[in-house]
Amino acid sequence: KVFDAFYQGKAPINSQIKGSGLGLTIVKELLLRLNGNIEVIPARKISAANESGACITITLPNTQTDNES
Repeated sequence: KVFDAFYQGKAPINSQIKGSGLGLTIVKELLLRLNGNIEVIPARKISAANESGACITITLPNTQTDNES
């Protein structure tokens, strides 16, 4: 759901957090084009003490061109 365009989570209306909700949508699309991957794990699944936030892991393929050798 966090990858849906314009999704902004469950922040209160008067929240200090602003944005259009396009960030992760754009990142996911770019990673797909680069044969990469993105994984989002809610912080509460990592530690019971964390009630908000997330751990985001981005993976890109390791490629080398002839010019870099």
